Amino acid sequence: MRLFWPALLVLTTSCGVAEEGTQPVVTGRFGSKPIVSIPQGKPGRTPRITVLSVGSGRRTVPGDVVLADVDIRRWSGNRPYLSTHDGNQPTTVVFDGRQVTETWRQSLIGRPAGSRVMLVSPAGRPWGRTCR
Repeated sequence: MRLFWPALLVLTTSCGVAEEGTQPVVTGRFGSKPIVSIPQGKPGRTPRITVLSVGSGRRTVPGDVVLADVDIRRWSGNRPYLSTHDGNQPTTVVFDGRQVTETWRQSLIGRPAGSRVMLVSPAGRPWGRTCR
């Protein structure tokens, strides 16, 4: 089953201890490249998932193939790392138990298609590595 997610925001961060109120602010028209404001302070070591808006589509389940627009940034300096918005080409996320890390699974499985989700995760964490 293919589902389309107009936006998924992933922020990769450096390792550090979380400070109070260190949550990015995301604005911009839904379906367009998000405008991200990253606060001063450190991001923390624990992944955080925030649903920015809930879609109206079917909820994702293991085995789904999801088309998602992704905007990945580094916490330090709010520098872009990767954005599917730049090439106007969403990425394919396959929930087959082999290619997607637990952090991505928690971010997307069970969410309605069309949702906008923000994942703040330590550097490397979205791809399965951890900070030391």
